[in-house]
Amino acid sequence: MTKVQQVRKEFDEPFRDVVKGFAEMGYSRSFTAKVLEINLSYFRQLCTRFDLHQYFKPQSEMLLECKPKGKGWPKGKKRKRREKYSNNQLLYAVKKYPFYDEFILSAPMAASTVKRRFNVSWREITLMAKQIL
Repeated sequence: MTKVQQVRKEFDEPFRDVVKGFAEMGYSRSFTAKVLEINLSYFRQLCTRFDLHQYFKPQSEMLLECKPKGKGWPKGKKRKRREKYSNNQLLYAVKKYPFYDEFILSAPMAASTVKRRFNVSWREITLMAKQIL
């Protein structure tokens, strides 16, 4: 017995109506697939076959329990990235290669990394490198 037949038998309604009902209530595809005990990949194929994608609401209108809250979620807690280079390493590289074009060609890190970190002009960064180191 296929999954579609199992769902039809369990809910006493056609598969299309069952999924459409979940979608109209605001549930996501992944939540619906989990409730129906169907692999998400296969469930998406079934949604395409039965033309059910149109009934699912946009993510902003879904129920709260169906909205993602993980690492890549835009409204989640911002996590500070570990800096690959310390400020001293960056300034040492600037001191070694003070000209912008030379830095781009020879330095082990990108010039945009240095400019973004210090948020000042290249001239000011070279002055900082001469003063500090």
